[in-house]
Amino acid sequence: MIQFFFLSVLLNVVGGALLASDFLNEKLPVISWLNDPFRDMANSRLILGILSIIVGIFKLLSVISGDVKIVGDLLPALSGLLVGFGLLVEYYRTRTDVQTENNINTILDNYKHIFGTAAIGVGILHFFFPRVLFL
Repeated sequence: MIQFFFLSVLLNVVGGALLASDFLNEKLPVISWLNDPFRDMANSRLILGILSIIVGIFKLLSVISGDVKIVGDLLPALSGLLVGFGLLVEYYRTRTDVQTENNINTILDNYKHIFGTAAIGVGILHFFFPRVLFL
C-alpha cells in the first residue's frame, strides 16, 4: 500500500533524525529546528516509536505493487523497527529513575547516531527508488 510506503519514508527520516539529533546538531546546526519541537512535547518519542514499530511490521506484510513479496521492503521495515525500538528505549530512559547498565543501553548510547543516519539514508533512498530489491 502506498500509505505505508509514505509513512515508512516519513518515520524513517524523522525518527532517524531524532535518534541522531545530538550528532547532527554538532555537524549541521541548521537541522536543530527538527529536534526542538520534539523536546517540548513529552510523549512525542513514545508516539513516534510506537508508530515506527507498527509501520515497520505492516511494511513487512505489505509491499508496493509489482515489488518482490517480503524481501522487497526488508530494509525500510527493519529500519523502522530499529528506529521505533530506539525511540522507545530513549523515552523509557527519560521517564525512569532507575539507572541500569546493560547491553541495550550501551549499544544505544554508542551507536544511535549511526542507526539514525542509516535510517535517514534508507528513508531517502526508499523514497527515490521504491521498487529496488531490499530497498
